[in-house]
Order: sequence, then C-alpha cells, then structure tokens
Amino acid sequence: MLRERNFPYRIYGGLSFYQRKEIKDILAYLRLLSNLDDEEAFKRVVNYPARGIGNTTLQKLFTASREHGVSLWSVAEHPDAYGVALNRGTLGKLAAFCTLLRDFQAQAARLGAFDLVLKVISESGIKSDLDREDGPEGDSRRENVEELLGAIRSFEHEVLGENTQGRVPVTDYLQQSALQTDADEKDDGTPKITLMTIHAAKGLEFDAVFVTGLEENLFPGSQARLFANEMEEERRLFYVAVTRAKRFCYLSYAQSRYRYGNLEVSDESLFVGEIDRRFVVKDASSSDALIGGIAPSLRKALFGVDSAAEPPRPKPAFRPSCFETSAPSRGGQTPRPAPLAKPLRRVETPPAAISGSVHSAGLAIGTCIDHERFGRGRITQIEGSGDNAKATVEFDLSGRKNLLLKFAKFTVVEA
Repeated sequence: MLRERNFPYRIYGGLSFYQRKEIKDILAYLRLLSNLDDEEAFKRVVNYPARGIGNTTLQKLFTASREHGVSLWSVAEHPDAYGVALNRGTLGKLAAFCTLLRDFQAQAARLGAFDLVLKVISESGIKSDLDREDGPEGDSRRENVEELLGAIRSFEHEVLGENTQGRVPVTDYLQQSALQTDADEKDDGTPKITLMTIHAAKGLEFDAVFVTGLEENLFPGSQARLFANEMEEERRLFYVAVTRAKRFCYLSYAQSRYRYGNLEVSDESLFVGEIDRRFVVKDASSSDALIGGIAPSLRKALFGVDSAAEPPRPKPAFRPSCFETSAPSRGGQTPRPAPLAKPLRRVETPPAAISGSVHSAGLAIGTCIDHERFGRGRITQIEGSGDNAKATVEFDLSGRKNLLLKFAKFTVVEA
C-alpha cells in the first residue's frame, strides 16, 4: 500500500519486501524463464529447492561457459556439446531442471502473471519446501509468498481494468517489481515512514505512532486465547505499542484481509475495547459502511468490484460480549470490565449450495481434519477444483476459516 501511494519508508532492523529470500527465489525463477541467459538467476535457482546439483557441478558449468563464450544455461542444457564430464545421475538432474524451465516458458506464453507464478511455486518445489518449515519463521515466509501473490493479482487488475479476458505477461510484473526494488534501496535523505515490530520499538518514542493489524486472531493471535499467559504477553505488547507515542497514537484494523489465499472478514481486537472510552476518538472511516480507504486496484483484486461499488458483506451471525475497562485501579489489580454500548460483530459467509458430496483431494463435507495452526475442525463447504479448491472449516477453538487447500497444512482424522 505504501508503494502504491508513493510514500517513502524504511524497515527498521529488517529487510525490504523484495529482499526477503523466498521472494527473491520466486522472482529469480521468473527472471530466468523470461531470459534464460540471466546467470545470476540461474545460479540462484539451479539447486533450489535442492535437487542434487552441487557447487562442483556448477563450477564445471561455469568454466565451460567461459571457455566457449556461452551462457550457463547453454552449457547446462547441452553439457556434452561443451565437454563437461558429469555422471549419469547429475546429467539426469540437469536435464530435469532444464525441462522444467522450458515447460514454464511454454506456459508463460498463454498464462497471466498470477496463474504462472502459482504454477512455478507449486511445480518447482518451492511450496513443498516452505510447507516443511515449522514455527513462526515458516509462517512468516509463507505469509510473504501470499503477500506476493496478492500484489501480483492487484497489479493484474490495475493493468486490465474492466478487460477480464485479458492477460498480463509476467515480464510486465518483473519490470514493476524492479522499479519498486530500486525505490526500496534508494537512500537520498528523504524523511521516511519507519516500519518496525513492537519488540524493536521498545525504548523508542515517536511523535506519531500507527498500530495496525488490531484484529482478532492476529493481535492477539489465535493461540493466545488458549493460554492465559500468552494473552497477558500480547496485552503487554499492546501497552508497549501504544506508549511509544508522544503526541498521537492511531489504532487501526482491516475490515477484511487477504490471508491464506482467501478474503476473510475481520473483527476488531479486544484490546481496543479495553481502552477507557474517554481517551478514544473513533474516526468515521472505521464505519462498516465505508471502504473508501482501500486503494482501487486492491479493491478490484480482493472484492472483484470497481472503485464505486461496495463489496458484498456477509450478514452478522451473532454478537459476542465485548468489554471496555475503566481507568487502571490501584494496587495493580485488573479493573472489572464493563460492556460497550455498541458490541462488535462477528460476521460469517452464508454457505453456498454444493452439488455432490465428494470434492478435491478426496475430501468431503463432514470430513474432520486436524490443521497445523487452527487445530481440529469439520469441513462444512468445499468449492472449486485443482489449484483453486477451497474449503470452509468450522474449527473447535478457532471458529470458521476459509482454507486454500493447496497451501493448507492439515491431516484427515476420524470423527
């Protein structure tokens, strides 16, 4: 969003988006299939994910390419023609890699950028490699890939406009990403927005602070509701974030968020409701009826509507209890919560009609699964097929979630 609005920014203690490893790996594949003579891209992806083509083999290819004045790709595709001595196993692995890239090239001639990138992530082995990585680091890398896919989808809608039958070549997006990468790396002394984690902000103060992502299951996270000590740690972090501001503190949450390949409607974080109402000014733009703050290209990408239309919003299913607290009591005791005048709403998407009971990958409505992040749940709806197959799951502890099956990590369990 900052890039789209041309706001200069810097990431405190971290890498810019296009400098993250998983993003550079995917873009390297795209650069190579667009230009097989791109040697930096070739060296980055020839053995990623690991396919048994080591440094010794790469050195032989490099030596032959310099001796004959040809690219690394030319030698890799026809090693015998350039006198490269490799064993049968390595020759087979090189041939498989070259065949994979040639196949991507052929598909690039007919697929748009988004569909091609999905195919590259899946068929190259990048998806499997990311799925094997556990913990917060693995979650972060997978979310970065989701963000990249969302950016590509948004770029396609911005370019095509109302022409839904058109196609945006992947080379167009590569040009766009190259410009954004240059802008991220440029340091000309211009004042910039500082982006940082709450942990990195400890001990620092700013005239104005924007705390974003104040949504249930994000801040606090879904796991925090299961363990009291984790909830208290999240609450302490929220206190740290708010107290970094010397003059202004802006709290915000997304009315809807593109996560795990699906658009999810968000609920305001309970932490916002715990602030004494005397110190909160609620801006009119936080109304559910307004979506004017969403950039036109992103609105088109996520909702499938133009800038003048409002995306369809699900009807509220129930209203959970929400609280606000009075001023902190003496003695360190937690003040007794008081109900808000206008409770928050949890919204759900009404189930669509389903024809048939058995769907993608042998899953059926009613199947019980155990998800790596959300726990145990039951499938209530399945739609789409192949790479676009999605399932709606009612989880015992995390509520209703929409999963893009190709990225979801779960196992089928007995009811």
